Amino acid sequence: MIEVLSLIIIGIFAGIFSGLFGIGGGVIIVLGLTLMGLSQHKAQGISLGAFLIPIGILISFYEYYRNGNADIKASIIIAFGLIIGSYIGAFIANKLSSIWLSRLFGIFLLVMAIRMIFKN
Repeated sequence: MIEVLSLIIIGIFAGIFSGLFGIGGGVIIVLGLTLMGLSQHKAQGISLGAFLIPIGILISFYEYYRNGNADIKASIIIAFGLIIGSYIGAFIANKLSSIWLSRLFGIFLLVMAIRMIFKN
């Protein structure tokens, strides 16, 4: 059984990074859960499930909106794309082995890190 305290800590860190960097927190949740020994598939499924109740996301979105740093129309359009894209991504992910899914996740994080470090 997954320890409740560990899950709360992962959630807190995901919330902090979500609000701080606008990453949605999923990267932190998946990383935390895989470090706890869960499979990549299980970690990703739990991460997606955690966002079914976006209370924390709404609060942090409001803070960005209040400061003039959010666009509701653009957010809604992206959300529409997320509906389609997340289904496609989940379909593909469930066809891959856990090791390949973990490797692709790592490559994704590495590419994003390199881009952020060396961007203009």
